[in-house]
Amino acid sequence: MASVEIPVPPPVRWICDVLRGSGYQAFVVGGGVRDALLGRPVHDWDVATDAPPDAVQRLFPRTVPTGIEFGTVTVIIDSQAVQVTTFRSEGGYRDARHPGWVTFGQRIEDDLKRRDLTVNALAYDPASGRFVDPYGGQADLANRIIRTVGHPVERFQEDALRLMRAVRLAAELGFRLDGRTAAGIRCCAPRLERVSRERVGEEWRRLLAAPDAGRGLMLLYRTRLLPWVLPGAPKLERVAVRRTVAGLERLAPRGAAPTMAARLSRAAPPRAGPGPAPARRC
Repeated sequence: MASVEIPVPPPVRWICDVLRGSGYQAFVVGGGVRDALLGRPVHDWDVATDAPPDAVQRLFPRTVPTGIEFGTVTVIIDSQAVQVTTFRSEGGYRDARHPGWVTFGQRIEDDLKRRDLTVNALAYDPASGRFVDPYGGQADLANRIIRTVGHPVERFQEDALRLMRAVRLAAELGFRLDGRTAAGIRCCAPRLERVSRERVGEEWRRLLAAPDAGRGLMLLYRTRLLPWVLPGAPKLERVAVRRTVAGLERLAPRGAAPTMAARLSRAAPPRAGPGPAPARRC
């Protein structure tokens, strides 16, 4: 993908300018960069910096310490909220979701290393127009591939919600799963049981609202995630999944798919029931 200038909104650019003017690095990162490169609307802009959280709080008049133990401070400008997070490394994931330790750093490359997917491990400097892309995220965007940063099993063992996020993003963007990434999802699928039903349900509803919801549903089935998304449902046979996928695909051109998606989304029980038999160890 050719290098392009990203239209960073003035409030976000101003935050980066203030940080840079105070001697710190500042990049827009993650999903905002991804969506801007794809020409999609960007709903949330995130900034990464080597400024420690207390410095961010001193530099801006209106802030909220939304996740200060993880280095995240929300900066409020007019009605816009922008999350500013200190470069960090992390590890010791204690609950299949959250890191047990966080170390603040000085290099954007180290911060990108902890990201889930290559298409999210992108940073952009609004001042210079420079991209930082150590894992080939721009190439994966161009080739329409969802791939993990580093070894898939390691990424999914750190945070099991990434299992759902990878499939949901493939459905939203119309991308395909990299082979090793798909194999890693199948291997780690039982870990989804450790994620709260609320977070799983949020990803489930977003997947069903995606333009390619039928394909997303089939990806859930093929990666063995579907029984863990709907643990209280009867055994899901391939033919039933195919019929549901076909229904979503027929309804999509008429704009009726969201109605069906809403009905399907309510199928997810509020509490996890007995899941399928554990898969083999990765």
